[in-house]
Amino acid sequence: MFILSLGLIVAGIGTQSFLRPQLIAVQDAELRQVANSPADVLGPGADTGALTGADVKNAVGRFYVAVLDLTGTISTDNSREGSSTVLPNVPEITPDWAQSHSGKPFGITASDGIEWRTIVIPMMSSQGDGLGGTLLIASSTANTNQLMNKFTLVFTGFSLAVLLLGAALTRILVTNTFAPLFEVERTALEISRETSPSAS
Repeated sequence: MFILSLGLIVAGIGTQSFLRPQLIAVQDAELRQVANSPADVLGPGADTGALTGADVKNAVGRFYVAVLDLTGTISTDNSREGSSTVLPNVPEITPDWAQSHSGKPFGITASDGIEWRTIVIPMMSSQGDGLGGTLLIASSTANTNQLMNKFTLVFTGFSLAVLLLGAALTRILVTNTFAPLFEVERTALEISRETSPSAS
């Protein structure tokens, strides 16, 4: 039973190491789709060719959306006052860097340690004569982390339950197996007492 429990724990660790990258891959695939059609997560009627502050402010709540200027500094985002969500720490991302990494999800981290999967889209200037900034869209991995924590808790609990059950069954088995021997030993002791010189 101990070996079975150990096997379950090892299997759980192996499953975890496989499952998390798969969940992140699904999140990255969604971000790549968003990069192809960013208006889907921006405010209603948004035109990615001429974004307004309202387009960004009214973006879909489960995404963090920001517009970065030519120097890579955030000029506007959809952060909301009073929100309990800790937003990611956005590094300085220039339009040139965004252009070379466009469509390639990467991770940035918030101050609470949560990773946000991120994608950047270079934007043309309003005059159309070059790059005018960067649109950044990110989604938190907090839900993935919660799922993995629940998975770990369930697997650990199940393994402990198997271990305890195995210990209980082993005790019962050993007790039942050796009970006749204990009886033989007790009988032998009684006989030896009866036949010993001191008994007479």
